[in-house]
Amino acid sequence: MLYAAFIEHLLHEGWVLESAHEVDTALEAAAAARIPAQHAEFLRHFDSLASPDHARWFLSAHDYARLSASAFAWDEFRAMSLDAAATDAERHRVDEFWTEYLPIAVGVAGDYEFLAVSRGTGGIVHGAGPEFEEASPIADDLTALVDGVARGHLTVPLLLTDGPSIA
Repeated sequence: MLYAAFIEHLLHEGWVLESAHEVDTALEAAAAARIPAQHAEFLRHFDSLASPDHARWFLSAHDYARLSASAFAWDEFRAMSLDAAATDAERHRVDEFWTEYLPIAVGVAGDYEFLAVSRGTGGIVHGAGPEFEEASPIADDLTALVDGVARGHLTVPLLLTDGPSIA
């Protein structure tokens, strides 16, 4: 019910929801993304969850499986950072970060930004370009994020329809 309350909160803020279809199939196809179990449960609630202008959205199981029509890949920030890395050490740092963190929400309304979940600890971070890997912790886990936002105890500008970025 926690995820339903969170999604209802976003809908009240103007976000747009497309109900979930064939999520189990998409999650199986997305095995390479190494989606944490808690996040996989959240993904079962939607095919698309986006701000009204579609400039901010939660990545879906279909995105991770590369089955969506999105022109923005779920691992786009990793690819951008690897392209910008000038040395082997920088490429290693980028790889280390994205091996640990899975992006869960993306914003492209201004500076590119994201929320990501740690595959190890479950912690949630916020990052923004151009140095995506200099992310800041914002919640202990996905439950703390969705509960805090739904109850109004945590403000995450990326999730506001007209909010500025956290950067």
